[in-house]
Amino acid sequence: MDTIFIPALALLIVAVWGHAFAVREHAIKAARRCCDDLGLQLLDGSVALHSVHIDWHTRPLRVTRKYVVYISHDGTDRVALIMTIDGEVTTFSEP
Repeated sequence: MDTIFIPALALLIVAVWGHAFAVREHAIKAARRCCDDLGLQLLDGSVALHSVHIDWHTRPLRVTRKYVVYISHDGTDRVALIMTIDGEVTTFSEP
């Protein structure tokens, strides 16, 4: 039993990590695209995971991730935004 469980658990962990990395890359691209479209600067060039919500009442399960994104209008200010990714829908809001 242990000879199958340990490798299966390791494989599951690697799969979850890989998926989370792919979703984060999608979030970075979405933030860059939004900033380019609006003429804003994406500060630090990345996003930070803020929260993950799993909706257990829907089938299939829905996972909503929220990221903190820092932008600037002219390079002298710093504004935090919350970027929400719910499936294929990406929205931005103020915290």
